[in-house]
Amino acid sequence: MKIVASIDEVRLQLANWRAALIENAEEIKTGKWHSAEGRFYVKGDLDITLSKNARFNPSIVHINLPNRPETVNGLTGIAESDDGKVWLLRQGRLQKNELSDAIQDEEFSAIAKLKPVLISNPRKNSPQRYWFKVCRLDQATKRVRRETADFVDLCETVRLIKNCRENETADEEVARQEGGKRWISHQIHERCRSLVEKKKEQAFRKFGELRCEACKFRFSEMYGQRGDGIIEVHHNKKPLHKYDGFETTNINDLALICANCHRIAHATKDWMTVEQVTRLIDIQS
Repeated sequence: MKIVASIDEVRLQLANWRAALIENAEEIKTGKWHSAEGRFYVKGDLDITLSKNARFNPSIVHINLPNRPETVNGLTGIAESDDGKVWLLRQGRLQKNELSDAIQDEEFSAIAKLKPVLISNPRKNSPQRYWFKVCRLDQATKRVRRETADFVDLCETVRLIKNCRENETADEEVARQEGGKRWISHQIHERCRSLVEKKKEQAFRKFGELRCEACKFRFSEMYGQRGDGIIEVHHNKKPLHKYDGFETTNINDLALICANCHRIAHATKDWMTVEQVTRLIDIQS
């Protein structure tokens, strides 16, 4: 591939890409759109922020117009492949945000298990950069949105994996006294046990068994009769601790999940959905 060095051409291609993203989109607020496919949110003109929620907190990735595309110093690039196809590229560097610390090119490549595309530098002695495909620009706008959504998902997954790794604590060979008794007073959020049981019954009727919706683990398969009926329930729509008093929870707001996946879902400040945990598993397999 060869980087497009013309700032006018890059500006035009980015404008067309943005137009494809907001085509048939819902403008939720001035300058902010929810994509037609419903998988990401867009704000900005030629300095574009992509997120998975309407508050853009956290943002997932930024795509912006480079000041001098011929220097390949910007994070965004337009490139032409040998067969004449036009691509939107993004370097793997991601800024620090609420999901993760900053991520560098090599780390992005390693976590995502992606090799960067080979680029012919437009200038001699230009530094080597790690470029990754966001989407092909010269195709149907629906495919442009779909490929962009896949890239947003990938960036989110890389951030979540980075965060999980940073939260892992090394084993310490220390001893502490335990077993003492003390009185404590605290508040708890009430969970409706009948709704949990109905969720389990729903799964039994549909699948004839209880299995983790993220990794497909079955306790009964691993532990026999002792594992019958054992599964944990995750509030997939809204974490229980964020409820402000009593709120209505639908059975479809819950997900059946094994203890390991449940621990991963709660490993970050913003709890993960089952779909996000599944993506973590898929990218590691």
